[in-house]
Amino acid sequence: MNEDNRIKELFDVMKQNDLKTKNIPAFDSMGLDSQKPRIKPWMYGAAAVLLFLVGCFAIFQSPVTNSFEEDFSVSLDLIETKQAEPLLADTPSLFEWEADTDILIKEFDD
Repeated sequence: MNEDNRIKELFDVMKQNDLKTKNIPAFDSMGLDSQKPRIKPWMYGAAAVLLFLVGCFAIFQSPVTNSFEEDFSVSLDLIETKQAEPLLADTPSLFEWEADTDILIKEFDD
């Protein structure tokens, strides 16, 4: 505790010396009023309205054109086959399925 008091006294002496030798303005006179907001509340509303108007102008000003419809064409080459191919391939059940790499394991089991 004694050392804490010595440190406090040292800083008090330094503060007194600074006040005597240097012209340091008080904290309150520096224009930093913590109770005064920098941006007024009405400015938030004005910014929101302005942003809304700019967004509406941007959306309604340029008509939406879909160049996909203009440039896209489909050509189908139909080849006649004797039988119809199923759309979904027959997949084996979970118990019948084998991985493509199962052959590597089977070679070592023999």
